[in-house]
Amino acid sequence: MNRLALLLVVCLLVVQPLVVAGATRDPNFRASVPEPTLFPGSEQTVVIELVNDPDNVDNEAITARQVTVEARAGETPFTILSGPRFLDRMVDSERVSVPVRLVVPADTEPGTYEIPLTVDYVFGDGNDEESDTVRATVRVADQPRLRIVDTESDVSVGERGTVSVTVENVGSATASDARLALSAAGTDLSFSGRETASRFLGRLARDDRATVTYTLSADDDARSEQYALTATAAYTDQNGFDVTRDLGAVGVTPQPELQFAIGDVEADLHTGVESTVNGTLTNLGNRTARNVVVTLSSPSTSLRLLEPSVPVGDLEPGETRSFAFPVAVSAAADGGPRPVTVGVEYRLDADTADQRRQRDVQVLSVPVADDDLLSLSAVNATYTPGTEGNLRVRVQNVGDRPLHDVEPRLGASPPFASEVPQAFVESLGPGESATVAFDLSVSPDAVSNTHALPVNVTARTEANRAVRTGPLTVPVTVVDRDLFSVTGVNTTVAPDSETQIRVRVENVGDKPLRDVKPQFGPAPPFTSEAPQTYVESLAPGESAVVTFQVSVAEDAVPSAHSLPVTVVATDADGDTVRDGPHDVAVTIAVEEGAAGSLVVLAVGIVVVAAILGVGYWWLRH
Repeated sequence: MNRLALLLVVCLLVVQPLVVAGATRDPNFRASVPEPTLFPGSEQTVVIELVNDPDNVDNEAITARQVTVEARAGETPFTILSGPRFLDRMVDSERVSVPVRLVVPADTEPGTYEIPLTVDYVFGDGNDEESDTVRATVRVADQPRLRIVDTESDVSVGERGTVSVTVENVGSATASDARLALSAAGTDLSFSGRETASRFLGRLARDDRATVTYTLSADDDARSEQYALTATAAYTDQNGFDVTRDLGAVGVTPQPELQFAIGDVEADLHTGVESTVNGTLTNLGNRTARNVVVTLSSPSTSLRLLEPSVPVGDLEPGETRSFAFPVAVSAAADGGPRPVTVGVEYRLDADTADQRRQRDVQVLSVPVADDDLLSLSAVNATYTPGTEGNLRVRVQNVGDRPLHDVEPRLGASPPFASEVPQAFVESLGPGESATVAFDLSVSPDAVSNTHALPVNVTARTEANRAVRTGPLTVPVTVVDRDLFSVTGVNTTVAPDSETQIRVRVENVGDKPLRDVKPQFGPAPPFTSEAPQTYVESLAPGESAVVTFQVSVAEDAVPSAHSLPVTVVATDADGDTVRDGPHDVAVTIAVEEGAAGSLVVLAVGIVVVAAILGVGYWWLRH
């Protein structure tokens, strides 16, 4: 018994020092966050402290080598921006700060979240890599957070308007006594002459919105491009602290100045005559122009503006109004173009009662013709690029005096050229017309368009006084290619006849056309009471034969003629297209039976004459 007691005492003496000294443990990592508060809608850096320390404070952790730590999003809503960080060695109880850059979404709910950190290391005598996961606890705070969610502005260059801004509390706490200040410093915008303006938003609970409106002006030299207004919000948070936050920039683009268009200008001006300049004014803007007055001015001393301004009333956006200015031309004036400037005076709704805006809209060139008037009209004026031919123009004396030595001269300019730009008509009585031809070639690189070619005409009166009119314009159309091919099928007619001309019309384009209306222009010795026919539709490559009723004059002589045929149709988009005129050859010929009868008659006359001659000789002898 004494020996057993002695053995127990010896064992206790051996074990006791080991218990008191503690034990050596594998590396053990723990994470903590000294400042764990995060804010929604922000990019922040949170510092996580990592320590190598066993759970039992009496134990000692083995040194970890080649330590690498990397934060991950895990089940949190955060976006981790930082990558892995190499810490090298961590001895027992060593504490290392690890900064982690992250984004907290704006809609993150308040509360606590655990950010997982992966720790890779080796320890002891081995080189095998170990991996542990520890978690760092952070807290997303309750707080108001204001954000601009919508902006609307109607301000225009040189005008006063408004800008409305909508602010939403996207945070998790209420903002009290909220204000929004806008600054236009350094821009061409101002708030009633001031650089800044503030509006009261009031109390904004979570998800509440408030819209405030500011009076905003744009300088006359402002551009129609986006300007940035600086937005600053101030409020009292849920803890009673006053907070100021920069909400970024508010974009405002002033609308351009109100634009007008002049159209349908007609000026029938003659020397020594009072006439008018007519046209239309269209409001191209998106605001109403009030009390609009159209003005007309000219530096020409030969024009006398009898009424230099004409009121047309209010013009809604897109609305068009007509105007007419009475103008007198000096009797001593020469014919030719005169410059006139059309201007507009108006007022906007934002203007004061006595404020009016003025602007020149367009400078026009109006023709003044001599009192001996001539008019021009194109007979054939459609060409394709790279072609040449004769431009036939009908010249008519629309005055009340006969003219002679009439010389029209064509002013061709690129893409047109003319080697024979001048023609001659011996005489034209009042109301009489003649067709002249000019050589005309079209450049191969000409684009499809309608061009106005100027023609000046000189002539002499019965008193041998030279008169001049022009430039008068002749519309010439360039098309990429013909839409139709028009060829004669039966185009031989007889003098003094009522007959038919048959013509084949083919769609040579690549699109179907409907409501096809071929029209031909009869000229002496031809007339027609029905110069137009109709084809319901023509697909690409499809053709139809149409018939025109034609009357041929009694005094027509056998000859070859060219009749112009123009084709009008409607395309698939509902637009009207016109092609031509196409020249169709028409021949006037005496019918074969009639020619045979004439020959028999002539032979009979010769035979009778011969018999009478023989009889007369026999009687004498």
